[in-house]
Amino acid sequence: VRKDHNQSLMLVFSSQRSAQDTLKLMPLSEEETLATFHAKAFIPPIVAYNVCLSDPTIPVLNNEKLQEIVFLMISIISFQSKGISELPKIDWIKRANSMLPSAFSSLFDGEPNMLSQRISRDLKLMDAIFEMSLSPYRRYKDPFPSDEMVGVAGIQKLVHVALQRMFISNSYCQLYFGNQSANASHLKQPDAIKGLMPWIEIIKLQLEDPLGSAVTLAKLLSSNVKLLEDHATPSMVSSFARMIRELGPQPRLVNFYEAICATGSSPVKSNQEMILRMTWMKPEDRSKLYLEINSISEKEISLYNQTSNTPYIIKKYNAIDRLPGDDLNNGSVVTLKNDSSV
Repeated sequence: VRKDHNQSLMLVFSSQRSAQDTLKLMPLSEEETLATFHAKAFIPPIVAYNVCLSDPTIPVLNNEKLQEIVFLMISIISFQSKGISELPKIDWIKRANSMLPSAFSSLFDGEPNMLSQRISRDLKLMDAIFEMSLSPYRRYKDPFPSDEMVGVAGIQKLVHVALQRMFISNSYCQLYFGNQSANASHLKQPDAIKGLMPWIEIIKLQLEDPLGSAVTLAKLLSSNVKLLEDHATPSMVSSFARMIRELGPQPRLVNFYEAICATGSSPVKSNQEMILRMTWMKPEDRSKLYLEINSISEKEISLYNQTSNTPYIIKKYNAIDRLPGDDLNNGSVVTLKNDSSV
């Protein structure tokens, strides 16, 4: 109901306390009205995409059609940010597939548009976007990597960026995200339960796919104390430690530990102690997760090279060729094994 229409308002009473179950009637300003129409226009093509991608009997969209979805996602991301009316016209699928999720997400950093975030939440645009993240997993048990799904993989990264922009710096949207559930009955992921499953638990099932779920989870928990307390558990720390051992120290995994150690500028000492205890205290755990660098003498290297088929390469540092930031005493050496850099 617009203010300038001078229409009466009806009071609506409900026994439901959740914002998502409440019918809202409120006067809207011109700006709010335009933003509402804008958000509503995004939903039909998103729903159509979700239906088509979830059904394995329908062919995956070709590159031309996927470019239309890319334009849609870029428009939604721009809608969530202040001062961004248009993003560069490039091949975003190619860019997304060539970058790590954390670096790709940082391309869209900026001041959030709180009005757009609120309207996206109230009009269920956030729900429709979250369903986009599930569609590949409704189609296939393990959709990535797959030649057929290369374009969809790029779309997935844009989907997660859109979700991040919808809740960043907005506690109401963060709690909404944390309280929402989705129907997991048709998910083909092994650990999916039947019936409704919390969004955050569904995100956890996708963590091994490097498409943005770990970045979304880290940004969500690092900015909301309530969600951090509920979900930064020893089992989750163990899960990320396992992925680091199996997949390597990828930024999206390592950054999770940084994310749960503080909310804003306030340290969370209990989580810092938990990570230290679970990943560092025991030498056998430490050796599997951390890179350890030791300084050894040239004599020790020579002795090693006499008995080994994998010799060390020695680079001496002096006042002339010392690199910026090096803090080495005279006679020290840095060792690079098998031509790999440290």
